[in-house]
Amino acid sequence: MSFSGRVCLFISALAFLIVFLARVYIGGWVSFLYIPLVTMFVALATAIFIDIKYYAEVLTLRSTKYSMSMGLSLLIFLVLLVSMNVISVQFNKSIDITKAQLNTLSPEQSAILNSLDEDLLVSSYYRGQKDRVKLMTLKQLLQPYKKSSRFFKNESVDIYKSAIKAKIELKDIPAESDLITLVRYKDKKIKVDTPINQESLAQAITLATQGHNKKIYFLSGHGERSLLDDSEEGLLGLRQVLTSKGFEVESFSLTERTTKLSPKEQHVIAVVGSKFAVTKEVQQQLIQYVQEGGKLVVALDPKQGTNMQAVLNHFAFDFADNYIVSEVGQQLGRSPTTAVGIVFSEKSPVTESFRSDRQAFTLFEQASEVRLQKSEYFKSYVYTPLISTTGQSFTVDELKLELTPGKRAAKTLAVLATKRSGPQGQVLVVGDSDFLTNKDLLQGVNQQLTLNSFSYLTGVNDLINKAPSVKQGSKIILTDRLRNTIVVAGSVLPLMLFLLSGLFFIRRKGA
Repeated sequence: MSFSGRVCLFISALAFLIVFLARVYIGGWVSFLYIPLVTMFVALATAIFIDIKYYAEVLTLRSTKYSMSMGLSLLIFLVLLVSMNVISVQFNKSIDITKAQLNTLSPEQSAILNSLDEDLLVSSYYRGQKDRVKLMTLKQLLQPYKKSSRFFKNESVDIYKSAIKAKIELKDIPAESDLITLVRYKDKKIKVDTPINQESLAQAITLATQGHNKKIYFLSGHGERSLLDDSEEGLLGLRQVLTSKGFEVESFSLTERTTKLSPKEQHVIAVVGSKFAVTKEVQQQLIQYVQEGGKLVVALDPKQGTNMQAVLNHFAFDFADNYIVSEVGQQLGRSPTTAVGIVFSEKSPVTESFRSDRQAFTLFEQASEVRLQKSEYFKSYVYTPLISTTGQSFTVDELKLELTPGKRAAKTLAVLATKRSGPQGQVLVVGDSDFLTNKDLLQGVNQQLTLNSFSYLTGVNDLINKAPSVKQGSKIILTDRLRNTIVVAGSVLPLMLFLLSGLFFIRRKGA
């Protein structure tokens, strides 16, 4: 074999190695790989042309004839390997053979994807290597969606490398120390709940494509907490969470509003932390709003019950205006007057999913007990206690340095009243407003409790957190390292056998 022929063979082998390593590292085929691919074939053809007499002589040797069967078998195997790789790239199809159809979209999700007329973009904002495994898990979840619609797109943004882009696009999204995923479709932007799974992803896609036009009005003018306040006592975080789920949030005053709210639209009025007495005229409007089928949320702190006395009395609520004391709050590093709700009602969709989670708890800073009174309106409503403390809690009327324990019993923190007949007005009364603030919204399941409550009252049932469905079967999530290891092992082993067969052939020829 001539020197020029050996050089051409070396160039061909080097070009093959470049194509192979680049293909493994990139994870797909890109246009520039055609350059080393063409170089490989040209160099190989040139080497054969230069030493054509040598190869003709080798093929006529007796030892060659006996080695042809092994060489031909290896060559056929290599051709099949390359062909399967090309076919798998060009016709990337999969069959779900799991018993619970883990890798198949539901009929509802398939119908949504088939109805898309514009690109639906799923954007994932990750923190470099820290979120790499979670990102790979998300990509596995997105595969069935990408195969079902050409309009389904996804992108991954490293917030360390693209800090400016991430800051602009996440400015209205509550900050989280986790992988943040957004679903965009037309003018809607919905955040996917964490932990990201099939249920939360499907929920976000449904909201982005179908959406809702529900509004939540926060009463103002009586010292209520502000939606624009970014301090610990403000509600800016709550506003961001609600808007990220498609709700329109507005602060308003009933005394200044010119148009009357229609209960038929299933909007919600929220009264959060009124420091001053709400006028009788405003309270009467709220009562009428509920009687006509409206939804009302009243979240007050201890000693604020008198500010909404007319509304509470009308709907048979007895706002105790006391302080719930429990040692459980101290165990969580909070004050003794921090009420911890760990008993949830199974009769309401608002709290039903929390019962299956033994670690679920709600945190209420300085909460008052919510009781009922047997008034003339009591029989007109169905009352559902949503959250209670443990039986080791007690109440005090005033805060002192030394708290004297009273009778210990479970204390109710939130009650939902639903009208029995006629327009189904509803009132949710909570003995604390701190759980909605920037300080405590992310404590325990406070945020999910808030979303469940507003979603249930507005009729947006897709947003209500449900107990995760347990499907039979398991998934293997391939990380970048594991995937590359499998590809290299499956490709290098046949290549090594092929090279060894060539080495044995040359040794036998020399013998």
